[in-house]
Amino acid sequence: MVLFPCILIAQVGVYKTYEDYKKNKLYEYSEYLNTYHAFGDFKVVFLDKNGEKVRIDIKEKEMWGYVNTKGYLFRIDRKNNPNVVMINGKIVVYGNYSTILGEESATMKGNQFAPKFSFGLDGEMFDLKKSNLKKELAWDRVALQKLKQTSRYPQALIDFIMEYNEANSE
Repeated sequence: MVLFPCILIAQVGVYKTYEDYKKNKLYEYSEYLNTYHAFGDFKVVFLDKNGEKVRIDIKEKEMWGYVNTKGYLFRIDRKNNPNVVMINGKIVVYGNYSTILGEESATMKGNQFAPKFSFGLDGEMFDLKKSNLKKELAWDRVALQKLKQTSRYPQALIDFIMEYNEANSE
């Protein structure tokens, strides 16, 4: 299980598909500048090799994810929102695009969209709610018993996922 992962190579850019990510086929840029929300859409801004700003509309059908200067991996959901990978394991946990990741902590801005989870980096993303975890773990009786005793609040669910990942690591 990896907590708050970073890519060790200081490459920034876009993965158009999950297959690109698996093959480390990053469409590279010189520098990541920022991610912002304007007029109902998200955009990510890079500098190209000539120092020109490149603004890219964040659309799930055109981009699977991207990597920023700190090496954080962002994945795009069905609503075209960028989500930063906070915990990478059997169950992946994502924070909103403005989440600040530390060595062993994360600070999410409350006015942004809710945290999400998926089974693996290529799995469908769901809002991090106890009811969604319950549906997705319906096949695992042991996990369901533990989940039943877990609070519905995000931090408790994240703790549950971390324990689940630890118990189910390969």
